[in-house]
Amino acid sequence: MASNLKKTATPILYQVLLASLLCSLSTHQALANSDVKSFSPPKKAAIVVNASDLKHRICYYQDQAYSLGALLNVGEHIIRCVEANDFETNGQLKWVMLNKTAQSSDTP
Repeated sequence: MASNLKKTATPILYQVLLASLLCSLSTHQALANSDVKSFSPPKKAAIVVNASDLKHRICYYQDQAYSLGALLNVGEHIIRCVEANDFETNGQLKWVMLNKTAQSSDTP
């Protein structure tokens, strides 16, 4: 009976030793990886805005700011800074291309 117990105890002992060895290796691996730092970019891009420009309605052309009603001669065309939506009094502005012939016929 003692020899039978010895035969069954040996495989169990090996299993316990193997399990403890695997646990210690995984713990060592986890501790080694704790020194590694991982960085990832934010999910949303940061948009930097000059707060003083928020209260002004501006049209931009070649990094220059123009106010409502500004006219620019761009090559063969004239563009004008106008309100993006006619029903808003404080909304965004946009550039609109004017017909050069219509502009010259309106002036006396």
